[in-house]
Amino acid sequence: MIEVINPGLHTTVQDQGRLNHRHFGVPTSGAMDQHAYILANHLLQHQSLKPVLEFTISGPTLFFYAETYIVLTGAEFDVQLNGKEITHSSPIYVPAESTLAIGQAKTGNYGYLGILEGFSTVKVLESVSYHPSINPGAKLTKDMQLLYVKTQFQPLDFNARVIPIHDKFCRTRLDVYPGPEFDCLGKDDQEKLFNHKYFVKPKSNRMAVQLGNTPDLTAPEIITAPVQPGTVQLTPSGELIILMRDAQTTGGYARILQLTDHAMNSLSQCKIGKKEEVTFHKK
Repeated sequence: MIEVINPGLHTTVQDQGRLNHRHFGVPTSGAMDQHAYILANHLLQHQSLKPVLEFTISGPTLFFYAETYIVLTGAEFDVQLNGKEITHSSPIYVPAESTLAIGQAKTGNYGYLGILEGFSTVKVLESVSYHPSINPGAKLTKDMQLLYVKTQFQPLDFNARVIPIHDKFCRTRLDVYPGPEFDCLGKDDQEKLFNHKYFVKPKSNRMAVQLGNTPDLTAPEIITAPVQPGTVQLTPSGELIILMRDAQTTGGYARILQLTDHAMNSLSQCKIGKKEEVTFHKK
C-alpha cells in the first residue's frame, strides 16, 4: 500500500483512456504523453498495460509500506528515494517502508510513475483515468491510500535503461494531416500556417493547448462537428487551439489540422509559457 504524504500539484491515475465512448460525448482522457506511459509498462515487463501515476510541474511524496519496483518516465523531475537520488527511465527497487519524494520538473511537463503489476484502482467506463466529471476519485489527495501488488520475486533482468532525448522537450516539430476545413484557408494562409514558429501559451492544460505568436489567419465557423484529441482549431479571432486528452467531443471552430499521435506526445511535454519553437510539418 502507498500513503500519499503530499499529492503534488496535480497527480492523477492514468491509462490509455476511454477509447470506445466518444460517440456518447465522453472525453478520451488518459496519459498526456502516451509514449512515456507505454514505456513505463515496457520497462516493468508488463504483459498488458497497467495504470500509472501522472504528475506535472511539482510531483507527489509517497510512502511505500511494502517492497516493489517502480520506474519514472516522461519529463524528468528531481526525485529522491529515502533521501537519495534515483535514476530516470530505469526500474528501481523500493524496500518496504520507503519514502519517494518527487520534486520540481527539470524538463518537460508530465512525469509518470509506473509500479510493478500496476495500481489496484476502480475502472469507470473501461478506464481508470482521471476526469473531473467522470472519475474524480482518481486524483491524489493528502492521506489517500493506493493499493498495489506486493513483490513476490526478485527479477533477474531489470537492468534496462532508456536514455531520455532532451531535445524532445525544447524543439517540437509537430507532424500533422490536413483537417476537414483545411481547404477553407487560402493558399497564402496555408503557407503561413506551415512557415511559422509558435509557442505554448500559459492557459494550456489537459483539455487544450493554446499557441502564441500566431499569424493572421481566417476561416469560417462551422456547424458543430466531431473533434478528437490532436484536432487543431482556428477560432474566428485567429487563435490556434490544439485539443488534448480531456477535450470535448464536438466543436464549432474550423478543424484545419490533425496532429499525429507522436506529435501529441511531444506537444504535451513542450514547456508552457516558454518561447520554445513549435512548428507544423505536413505529413
